[in-house]
Amino acid sequence: MTEGTWDVYWIVVSPWKRGTGLGKGLLRGAEAAIRALGGKRIIIDTSTQASYLPARALYASCGYRAVATVPNYYKAGWHRVTCYKKL
Repeated sequence: MTEGTWDVYWIVVSPWKRGTGLGKGLLRGAEAAIRALGGKRIIIDTSTQASYLPARALYASCGYRAVATVPNYYKAGWHRVTCYKKL
Protein backbone atom coordinates (compact mmCIF):
# COMPACT_ATOMS: atom_id res chain seq x y z
CA MET A 1 0.00 0.00 0.00
CA THR A 2 2.59 2.50 -1.14
CA GLU A 3 2.79 4.94 -3.96
CA GLY A 4 5.51 3.68 -6.27
CA THR A 5 7.51 1.51 -3.86
CA TRP A 6 7.89 -2.19 -4.61
CA ASP A 7 9.51 -5.05 -2.71
CA VAL A 8 11.52 -7.77 -4.43
CA TYR A 9 11.73 -11.13 -2.67
CA TRP A 10 13.93 -14.10 -3.40
CA ILE A 11 16.17 -13.73 -6.40
CA VAL A 12 17.63 -17.25 -6.23
CA VAL A 13 20.28 -18.80 -8.48
CA SER A 14 21.79 -22.25 -8.04
CA PRO A 15 25.39 -22.11 -6.79
CA TRP A 16 26.71 -23.70 -10.01
CA LYS A 17 25.02 -20.95 -12.09
CA ARG A 18 26.36 -18.02 -10.04
CA GLY A 19 28.58 -15.67 -11.98
CA THR A 20 26.79 -16.35 -15.26
CA GLY A 21 24.64 -13.20 -15.21
CA LEU A 22 21.45 -15.13 -14.51
CA GLY A 23 20.73 -13.35 -11.19
CA LYS A 24 21.47 -9.96 -12.71
CA GLY A 25 19.14 -10.78 -15.60
CA LEU A 26 16.34 -11.81 -13.23
CA LEU A 27 16.73 -8.64 -11.19
CA ARG A 28 16.88 -6.42 -14.28
CA GLY A 29 13.73 -8.12 -15.59
CA ALA A 30 11.94 -7.44 -12.30
CA GLU A 31 13.06 -3.81 -12.43
CA ALA A 32 11.76 -3.43 -15.99
CA ALA A 33 8.38 -4.92 -15.04
CA ILE A 34 8.15 -2.64 -11.99
CA ARG A 35 9.01 0.42 -14.08
CA ALA A 36 6.35 -0.55 -16.64
CA LEU A 37 3.79 -0.67 -13.83
CA GLY A 38 4.74 2.80 -12.58
CA GLY A 39 7.18 1.75 -9.87
CA LYS A 40 9.57 4.44 -8.64
CA ARG A 41 11.73 2.59 -6.13
CA ILE A 42 12.57 -0.95 -4.99
CA ILE A 43 13.28 -2.35 -1.54
CA ILE A 44 15.07 -5.67 -1.00
CA ASP A 45 15.67 -7.21 2.42
CA THR A 46 18.59 -9.59 2.91
CA SER A 47 20.75 -10.97 5.71
CA THR A 48 24.27 -10.38 6.98
CA GLN A 49 24.70 -14.16 7.23
CA ALA A 50 27.82 -15.22 5.30
CA SER A 51 25.87 -17.38 2.88
CA TYR A 52 24.04 -14.24 1.70
CA LEU A 53 27.25 -12.50 0.59
CA PRO A 54 26.64 -13.37 -3.10
CA ALA A 55 23.15 -11.85 -2.89
CA ARG A 56 24.44 -8.67 -1.25
CA ALA A 57 27.14 -8.42 -3.93
CA LEU A 58 24.53 -8.83 -6.67
CA TYR A 59 22.34 -6.09 -5.24
CA ALA A 60 25.30 -3.72 -4.87
CA SER A 61 26.46 -4.41 -8.44
CA CYS A 62 22.95 -3.52 -9.67
CA GLY A 63 22.93 -0.16 -7.90
CA TYR A 64 21.20 -1.01 -4.62
CA ARG A 65 22.53 0.52 -1.42
CA ALA A 66 22.07 -0.58 2.16
CA VAL A 67 19.86 1.96 3.93
CA ALA A 68 18.96 0.19 7.17
CA THR A 69 20.09 -2.65 9.39
CA VAL A 70 18.00 -4.37 12.04
CA PRO A 71 20.35 -6.04 14.53
CA ASN A 72 19.78 -9.68 15.47
CA TYR A 73 16.65 -9.84 13.30
CA TYR A 74 16.94 -13.48 12.23
CA LYS A 75 18.86 -14.64 15.29
CA ALA A 76 21.74 -13.42 17.45
CA GLY A 77 24.45 -12.09 15.14
CA TRP A 78 22.35 -12.32 11.95
CA HIS A 79 21.09 -8.90 11.01
CA ARG A 80 18.53 -7.86 8.42
CA VAL A 81 19.78 -5.39 5.82
CA THR A 82 17.35 -3.31 3.76
CA CYS A 83 18.62 -2.31 0.34
CA TYR A 84 17.11 0.47 -1.76
CA LYS A 85 17.21 1.61 -5.37
CA LYS A 86 15.46 4.55 -7.00
CA LEU A 87 14.34 3.69 -10.52
